[in-house]
Amino acid sequence: MPGIARQTAAKLTVPLTIKVDGRTMDVLKLTDAASNRKAVVAAIMRHAGNERREDADALVAAILVEAQQRLTSKSDGGPTV
Repeated sequence: MPGIARQTAAKLTVPLTIKVDGRTMDVLKLTDAASNRKAVVAAIMRHAGNERREDADALVAAILVEAQQRLTSKSDGGPTV
């Protein structure tokens, strides 16, 4: 469950809460740094149990893309059509 993203000149950061069956299992900061992405993928896999690495990688990428798009649409004054 991603929170509100923020962007600095150097990186994109998204607060992330991992929930399993409605219970909060972990709270992390997801960034676009390769080492952080790997750590978040590992955490997702650890908490999800049967999550495949490819699925966890795709989820992390989708969260970052969505966060970047939301930040871009805010700074442009509206959504991209």
